[in-house]
Formats: sequence, C-alpha cells, structure tokens
Amino acid sequence: MSEKEITLFSIKKKAKRYEVGIQDGNQKFFFKISEDLLIECHLLSYKKLSEVEYLTFLNKIPLDSLVFEGLKYLNKKSYSEKELFDHLYHLSPSKDLVDSAISILKNKGLVDDSAFLKNYLDYAMNVKKEGRKKILLQMSLYGLSNQSFFYPEDILRENVIFLTKKYNEQTKNLPKKMKIDRCKAFLIGKGYSEEDLEHYFDFRLISADDEIKMIQKDYRKLSSKFKNDYSKIQSNLLRKGYSSYSISKVLGGYADDSTS
Repeated sequence: MSEKEITLFSIKKKAKRYEVGIQDGNQKFFFKISEDLLIECHLLSYKKLSEVEYLTFLNKIPLDSLVFEGLKYLNKKSYSEKELFDHLYHLSPSKDLVDSAISILKNKGLVDDSAFLKNYLDYAMNVKKEGRKKILLQMSLYGLSNQSFFYPEDILRENVIFLTKKYNEQTKNLPKKMKIDRCKAFLIGKGYSEEDLEHYFDFRLISADDEIKMIQKDYRKLSSKFKNDYSKIQSNLLRKGYSSYSISKVLGGYADDSTS
C-alpha cells in the first residue's frame, strides 16, 4: 500500500497574509497564514511534505491565526494587555494559546503596559481632565490596578478651576446655591474627591444669574399654587436654592403691592 502524498502546490500573497494550497491525497486545502509561519515551516516553494511536517504546520495554525487577530485588534488603537487578553480569549478559550499569542506580540514591541499607562494618564489628566477616583477605576478596568501614579497638584488645581468655569458657562437659569451644589456633584462625577474640592473649588467662579427675575417667575407660579401663602412660597423658594436676601426683596415688593 503506497503512502499518501502531501504536496504544497500553491503560494499566493493576499494583503498581509499568504494563502498556501496543500493537497492531501485527493483533497485540496487552502490556509491563510503569516509570513513568519511560512518561513518557519519552510513553505517558500512548491514541494512534497512529510506527514510530520504537515501535522507540525497544522498544529501551528491556531496560534498563527490568533496572533493575526491580535495584530488587527492592536492596529485600531492602543490597548492594555488585559484588554488584549479578553479580546483574544473571546476568540479562543485556551488560556495557554492566548498567553502564547500575547508573548509573541510583546516580543514584537506591540504590547507595553508601561507605555500604555503613561499615554492614558496624560490623556486622562490633561485632555479629559478626570479626577483621581475615576482614573483609578479605569486603571482597574485596564488591569493596571497594581500600578501607582502621581497626579501633580498644579494640574489637579487647574483642572478643578477649568471644569468649574466650564460648568458655570454651560449652566443657566439656576440659583447660585443650586448651581454651586450641582457643580460640586459634577466634579465628584468626574472623579474628584471631597478633599480635592475643599482645597481647590472656588465658589466665586460661579456667577449668579439674575436671581430676582427667576424668583419673580417662580413666584407667579407658586402664588397661584399656594394661594398667596407667603410662608409656603418662601419655604419653597429657599428649597430651590435662592438666597434669603433675594427672596425677601421680591416677596417684600409683592407684599407692598398687595397693601397699596
């Protein structure tokens, strides 16, 4: 009985991969592989393959394909090692295979958590202007919770001031006290701590809109609702965040009108 013949009969460059055609007995198979695997398995010219050579080649294809998927993923943007692991593990639930693929990509200089963290921190602090807490949370999601980082105090102060001014400019028709409270909540949502606000938040950066006009507008609604009960109107306006001075000024004016 003659031994089955295995022949490499086709080698074509297709984009960033090579397509090789191998005839195994009466069947033809086509595989897309990297140039690295092409060279490693000596598939540079048409030839006959031994069964051992063919099986060795077949066993290397899953890792080669996974490395290619990693290259495509990293080509989109920079990712942490954990993000890359999660992506590849979704494609191939073999931890050993994924670890091997990542090791190859690291040797190519394409996976570097130190460089990734440096770039992320620069973006988070100087572009997104996020606080420590939000940065630490994101670092945990990136698998970098074991890393430490330094947040320069001058940048921290500048970010709080910048975001306070920005919030003030974008927020209209709110009592100053309410605007201050909401701005603080906004900053905490950006990852700044109560301690950060205690040191760097400046309520003087929050401008007061025309509170008198806003109170007069609310007064007209509330007077109808509470049938000119000044005590209830006053309590409601205070809860809205208006200053007692402005409320007294408006209510005093309406009281004078009603008695004249």
